Amino acid sequence: MAGVAEPASRVLLGPVAQPLAKGCIGIGRRRPRRFSSLRCAVLRTVDSWPSFTETGKNLAPAWRNEVTLRSVEMLTEYEPAGYLPSISPTPLLMLVASGDHLVPSELATAAFEHAREPKQLIVLPGGHFDAYGAGFAAASAPARDWLVRHLAP
Repeated sequence: MAGVAEPASRVLLGPVAQPLAKGCIGIGRRRPRRFSSLRCAVLRTVDSWPSFTETGKNLAPAWRNEVTLRSVEMLTEYEPAGYLPSISPTPLLMLVASGDHLVPSELATAAFEHAREPKQLIVLPGGHFDAYGAGFAAASAPARDWLVRHLAP
């Protein structure tokens, strides 16, 4: 319908800022296309915003920095550690960033202890998003080796 605003069915991933509404934050004066005067942030860690904005600019210009509200709802219910004891005998590789602000390495390594064999833990330097950029080689090499070892006929 002409003149009818599109429902706010998507939220942006963004920085920590002043709360304006539950789950939403303001991040400047620009008005997003799909919202009134605020943008919502799903991942509000210090390294989330730079990672998502740089991904859009440098690695994937066609990528849209948004997620459905249903996905956000599911994210709030996401508790992967509860499934770790049940994964076996499927091999488990956990690549954990020592400086992760999104999933603190202490929580990830504690969860790893509850997993059964076969399992491997690799602690990488850097933060949560470094494995996708500057730390890609350090993260992808052990992941490749793990897949070759466990998926080879």
